Amino acid sequence: MRLVCRLGCLLLFLLWNVFSTQVKKQLKYSADVTSTEGRTFELSYTTAGGSKGKVECPRYFLTLTSEVMEAEILFRHKHGRWSDRVLLEILYFSLDDDGSSRGKMDIRSAKNRVPKWNLQLRTSDHCTWEGISCNQGRQITQIQLDGLDFPGTLPDELSTLNSLEVLEMKREYPHRHEAKYCVQLDESDTASNLAGNKIHGTLPRSYGALTNLKIVNFDRNNFEGTIPEEFARWSNIESLWLSNNDLTGTIPEHLMDKWQYLTYIDLARNNLEGRIPKGLVKNKERLLNLMLGHNKLTGTLPELRAPMNLLSYLDASFNQLTGTIPTTWRYSPNLEGSLPRGDDVVEGLDAPPTGDGKWGNLKKLQFLSLRENQFTGILPPQFAYGLGDSMESLDIGFNKFSGTLPSAIGKLKKLVHFYAPYNDFDGTFPVETKYMNVNLLLNFTENRLHGSIPRLFCASGPKQRESQRYRISGCDMVLCPGGTFHRDGAAGTDGSCRVCPGLKGQDAKILGRTTCPGLEYVHGDLDGDGELSEREILRLLYVYTSGQHWGNQFTEWADPSNHACQLNGVTCVNNHVAKIDLSDAAMCSNGERKPGPIDQCRGLPSELALLPNLEVLTLSRRQFLRGSIPTEFGQLSKLKYFDVSNCPHMRGTLPTELGLLSNLKVLNVGSCRFNGTIPEVLFDMAKLEKLHLSMNLFSGHVPSNVQNLKSIKEIMISRTFLKGSIPNELGTLSSIENLEMYGNQLTGTIPSSLGSCTKLKRIDLFNNKLNGTIPSALSRLQSLQILHVKQNRLTGTIASNFGSLPYLSWFDVSSNRLIGSIPETFGSSNSIKDFRLGGNMIYEPIPPALCRNKNINGGLTTTYGCDGVICSLGTYSDPGHATHSEGCKPCPEGQTTMYLGASSCETFSEKDILSMFFDVMRADEWDPLEPESWKAGSENVCDWEGIDCDEDGEIMSIQFPTSSAAI
Repeated sequence: MRLVCRLGCLLLFLLWNVFSTQVKKQLKYSADVTSTEGRTFELSYTTAGGSKGKVECPRYFLTLTSEVMEAEILFRHKHGRWSDRVLLEILYFSLDDDGSSRGKMDIRSAKNRVPKWNLQLRTSDHCTWEGISCNQGRQITQIQLDGLDFPGTLPDELSTLNSLEVLEMKREYPHRHEAKYCVQLDESDTASNLAGNKIHGTLPRSYGALTNLKIVNFDRNNFEGTIPEEFARWSNIESLWLSNNDLTGTIPEHLMDKWQYLTYIDLARNNLEGRIPKGLVKNKERLLNLMLGHNKLTGTLPELRAPMNLLSYLDASFNQLTGTIPTTWRYSPNLEGSLPRGDDVVEGLDAPPTGDGKWGNLKKLQFLSLRENQFTGILPPQFAYGLGDSMESLDIGFNKFSGTLPSAIGKLKKLVHFYAPYNDFDGTFPVETKYMNVNLLLNFTENRLHGSIPRLFCASGPKQRESQRYRISGCDMVLCPGGTFHRDGAAGTDGSCRVCPGLKGQDAKILGRTTCPGLEYVHGDLDGDGELSEREILRLLYVYTSGQHWGNQFTEWADPSNHACQLNGVTCVNNHVAKIDLSDAAMCSNGERKPGPIDQCRGLPSELALLPNLEVLTLSRRQFLRGSIPTEFGQLSKLKYFDVSNCPHMRGTLPTELGLLSNLKVLNVGSCRFNGTIPEVLFDMAKLEKLHLSMNLFSGHVPSNVQNLKSIKEIMISRTFLKGSIPNELGTLSSIENLEMYGNQLTGTIPSSLGSCTKLKRIDLFNNKLNGTIPSALSRLQSLQILHVKQNRLTGTIASNFGSLPYLSWFDVSSNRLIGSIPETFGSSNSIKDFRLGGNMIYEPIPPALCRNKNINGGLTTTYGCDGVICSLGTYSDPGHATHSEGCKPCPEGQTTMYLGASSCETFSEKDILSMFFDVMRADEWDPLEPESWKAGSENVCDWEGIDCDEDGEIMSIQFPTSSAAI
């Protein structure tokens, strides 16, 4: 065997040498792996019969055994393609390659991203792999690999899977927001799924050879380039899904001419341009769904020559299509203008227009969207007649349609959505609309319609009758009457239609206006007077947070006629709203103690800032409340108490405008998802007494201007990812009682200035990265009840005065680097209850009185004596003292503990023991000449000053000259 290799191929060279020594049976090889990159390498071979050939082998072949590789090459020599097993392996490595591997493929270390794909086990039957189906001849017919986040490309080699029927990359159905009108694929029909991945590159032209394909779904990937013309060979295709990619170019003119079995086609949400090919609708009697929306298609709707009796969903929205809606859906470029009302059918719908090929060919069409194109002309009566039996949703909004509405729309009896905003329809609603669905939702804003709204649509249907706003606003909920406007063109839950005084003549009669010259719409204005009352502001809060599901005790909020001061959760002073407490309202829920739809929870309305007398706003523990704090809240000049704590879906940054709340005493936003840095202006609020910011996603540091909190009593900023040091300026806060900053990443020392905060009752700095000593100044805080500094890097000793503090009940300094014995003063403490010292360098003696104190650690001393305080030498427990479940456990044989309160046992050397002796004797405080060479000196303890060893290196004696200062 001859192998040409450069320096970068050493590993491949070794692998190939191992392989070449074993392959001697049926093949002789000559391989070129001169490059370490690329997915393939060239291999020349000669069979035992003398046949010669060359083949591009997948690079991972170099990691196969010689027998396996020989069998695969012989298969290719015989059949002209790789085996199905190899093709799946090629597919896997191609899909899994994000570009960083540079072609390096090793089947032995493949991540097996697909469940049950056992690439390493060669005897594994690929027909049983997840998402793979085979026929009786063991040829692959289906592949399903959905939602696996593959970042790679599709390999050309897959084009040789001659029996493949399904290559599907589907997304989750229902299909987008129009799911009700989308015929869904039955799960039993799906077999190969790569949708929702990140596959990129172009669609391989070679896949045109897969003439047995029935279903292809590459939805929601990152494909680019054009749709290959070669796909026209798919004469058996039934479903093609290419939506939500980045495809460009035109739809090939003859791509679908021979696709007579086509039922679903989705090319939506790409960048396709050009005309819609005639072949897309020619001889497509089986077509159910046609989705072309959100592209850049131009031209007119194609001509329809044969019935499409099964088509139920047609979406051509958000394109650049032009022309008219044909009377017969034949290409009619000269059809322009409006059909006079006198030529339309008469009331009763008993004289439909005649003509061949009318829209009646689409007998089952339920959903039609032509939204946001450039269509012109009238809405033909034939169109409405032809679709009357099945149409449920019709959207022709944002076009240039004109003329009057044909009376034939009364034929659309099943219609539940009729959207035609931003066109140029004029005239009145025909009387035949009385035949339509009573629950029909209309949107004809920004047209030139006038007259009255048919009462049928105002409050007749069950859905309308259930709506409080329909009962109050009636027809205004459909379209604003002439002479009024609303930013949505119709009254809504957030406001009524407002009078537009500047309109004159015919303009004053137009329905559904969204603007008014020289006048802005006031959001939330229920009575249309252009101003917001306190009741209207509260109504916005109700609407924004799904008030209909708050609970039975809040039903009076639904009726705008109820005065604000009569509402549950509202307190008034002098007939003005002064307090809002909705901590019992199930805000943003679905009425069943579960979160409601996200799009129905808009959060806190900024208009709340217009309540001039509001002093208290409490929305705590609203687990489904969403949104952020509006910046406008900085205008609430009288606000004293603001609490949105324990609302885990509240997020965003804290507005700096909150610093303008000069009367605020309590700010509680704890246990939410707020992020960003903590605004420094919050620490300039001189009247603030309680600042609770814990359990959020803040970053940055504690502002140094904390000294400006002159009235502060509580600062709680725990578990918020803060870094930096604790400001020394905290020591100037004479009123502070509670300081909590645990669970951050704070560094530096504990400021000794805290000893000046004489009212401090709680100091909780647990789980940070603090170093240095525990300031002795803290031991003079006579009001201190809790000192919790567990899990830091604190050193030094424990000041004896801590044991004399009259109210100290919780003292936890465990898991630090403290050294020394327990001060005797703790033995005489009458207040201490929780006492944790484990995980330090504590040594005996333990004050005997402490071991007899029955209040210590839940009374553990009653059962375990001193172990209830701290585990003795040679024993251990997780917290460093006995627990209610068990006492301190003895160390295993050969192990012990170096200090009291250990959480585990160790094996100690002589050096470890002498080092402990050094620490206990505080030798680092002696004259440096006396402990010379100890600890920092030689590794051999026999070289340490004062240590005598025998010939075997065993310590015989210790003569350590101590100084009087150390004693």
